[in-house]
Amino acid sequence: MNGDGYADLAVGAPSATNAVGKVHVYHGSATGLRSTPAASLLGPDGGRGLFGAQVVGIEDINGDGYGDLASVNGGNEPTRSARTHIYFGSASGLGSAPGLSLTSSDSRERFGRPAAGDIDGDGHMDLVVTGAIIDTNASGSGVVHLHRGSTNGRLADAGLDLVTLRAARYIYGISASTGDLDGDGNVDLAVGTQDWTGRSDIFWGGAGRSLPTHSTNLANPARESEPYISFGVDVASAGDLNGDGYADLVVGARGRSYVYLGSASGVGSTPNVTISGPAGASGSFGVRVTNGGDLDGDGYSELVIGDFDANGYAGRVHIYRGGVTGPPAAPSWTLAPPTTGRQRFGGSVSSGQ
Repeated sequence: MNGDGYADLAVGAPSATNAVGKVHVYHGSATGLRSTPAASLLGPDGGRGLFGAQVVGIEDINGDGYGDLASVNGGNEPTRSARTHIYFGSASGLGSAPGLSLTSSDSRERFGRPAAGDIDGDGHMDLVVTGAIIDTNASGSGVVHLHRGSTNGRLADAGLDLVTLRAARYIYGISASTGDLDGDGNVDLAVGTQDWTGRSDIFWGGAGRSLPTHSTNLANPARESEPYISFGVDVASAGDLNGDGYADLVVGARGRSYVYLGSASGVGSTPNVTISGPAGASGSFGVRVTNGGDLDGDGYSELVIGDFDANGYAGRVHIYRGGVTGPPAAPSWTLAPPTTGRQRFGGSVSSGQ
C-alpha cells in the first residue's frame, strides 16, 4: 500500500474504541512483517459502526500505481446502512480518510468481504461487494453487487446481481474473493455461503462476459450439520502458496481452514491442506482468512488466519509461510493487538502492496 515492493497487512478490530472500530496497517519488509502498525485508521461512521468488520486489499482501484484498501462496517444498527469505505494508497501509505464510500440501499443488507479484480477482462479493475440480507424472521438471502471499473478509475454500479437466493438460514454472499484459479489469465470469483453446512461457489471470469460463468460448488468437507461450523463463512484467493504458478483458494470455517491448490483445471473438490487452530485458539479461528502476499520476499505467498475471540476477545492473528507443499500446520508468526482490552483483533485481515 506504500509501493515499496513488499506486501503489507491490514487487520480489523471492529470492537475497538467502543465499537467505532479500527483498522491497523502493518508494512512488510525484507525481514518480514513489522510488529507494530504503521497506521491505525479510526472508523468514519461513529458509534457502533464496527468499522473493520471486513477488510480487503483491492490492488490499484484508482490507477495511481499504489495498492488500495476496502473496509466494511458492521451495519448492525437498525437505522444504519452497511457501507464500504475505500482508502487509496500512496508513497507514505494509506490516507487517513476514505477516498470513496459505497452505501447499501437496503437497511437489512450486511455487506460481506469485498473483492477486486478485472473480472470482465476489459483492462479496468472491478469491485465486487457481497450483501447478505438478514430478515426479522431469521431467514436470509444474498446478492453479489458488481461495480465495473472505467478508464478514469471511477467505479460504476453495474446494476447486476449474480445470484439471488432466499431460504431459511441461507445467507448467500457472506464473503467473496478473486484470483486466477485455473491459470488461464482471467480473474475468477469465489463466493461463500453460510447455512447449516456451508458452501462456496466458483465463477470463471473472462473478456466479453457480461457476468462470470458459474463453474464449481465446494461442499463442506467435514460434512458436519451444526450451523456453527459455517464452512464458507470466509473465502479468499490465497495467492500462490506452493509456487506452482497457480492461485490457490482458502475457505474458512469455525475452528479450521481448508486450502485448495489451483491447477490448470482450477481447484479440486477436496482440500489439499486442512489447518486446525493452534494451542489457545478460540472458535473464531478460521472465520477470517486471507492471502498475506509475500511478506518475507521468499517467492511464496503467506496465509493469514484471524482468531478474534482468543485471549478473552483481545484477539490474535496467525501467519503461515508458503512453501513447495503449501502452508505448514503450525503458524510461522502470531500477532497480538497493539493495545489492551476486548479489541477482537483479527476480526478481519487483508494484505496489499
